[in-house]
Amino acid sequence: MMPPGPGPGGFPGSPGTGLPGSAGGTILRPPPVRGPGLSPGRVIRITVRLVGGLAGVGIITIIVAAALVLTGDPQPCAPRVSVVSAAAADAANAKWIAFRDAAPGTTVAFTEAEATSRGTRYVSERDLPLRNLQVYFCSDGRAEAKGVTSYAGRNVNIVLRGHLDVAGGRNRIVLDSARAGNLPAAVGTRLATAILDRNGARNLPLGITIASSVSTDGLHTLTR
Repeated sequence: MMPPGPGPGGFPGSPGTGLPGSAGGTILRPPPVRGPGLSPGRVIRITVRLVGGLAGVGIITIIVAAALVLTGDPQPCAPRVSVVSAAAADAANAKWIAFRDAAPGTTVAFTEAEATSRGTRYVSERDLPLRNLQVYFCSDGRAEAKGVTSYAGRNVNIVLRGHLDVAGGRNRIVLDSARAGNLPAAVGTRLATAILDRNGARNLPLGITIASSVSTDGLHTLTR
């Protein structure tokens, strides 16, 4: 017996083919499978979760930033503390006047106590945002200044490291580095730059030409 041929429609499953599973010659196909729909309630729940997650990240960021500001205490090059006094500031002024009026080739040395006391006056005169100043003369030829400044409404311990550029009679403070709390170096540098640039604090109007400016451990020596 020959198998049934194509029906009038010319393909299997057309009317009259008699194929199993057909109904009146039409093949039954299962309905398409659809994923779960996003109802308005589900959209709201997802949105709330996303917003809550972002808010949590923001709170964590604020807490971490506050911890960096409050806990960091960068240390200077030497574990010394100078007592600020009017007598030490006046002694520094007297040394400076004698040095200024002396002949070329003269040298003068300032102690950390003298520099800290005179520096405290200088900070006040220039209205610089720096408190509790301590000046350090390091054994590697650089000087450091430690104090407290403000960042985002918080007190921050900061250490400025630099030297006095006397080339060509400039007498200008050069910032080598800055550390502020546990904040990134870039933030510390911005804070230090703002302090030094306020009211022209970088430039020292000495009125004379300095041949050399050198720090040793605990002393700073100027030479005309």
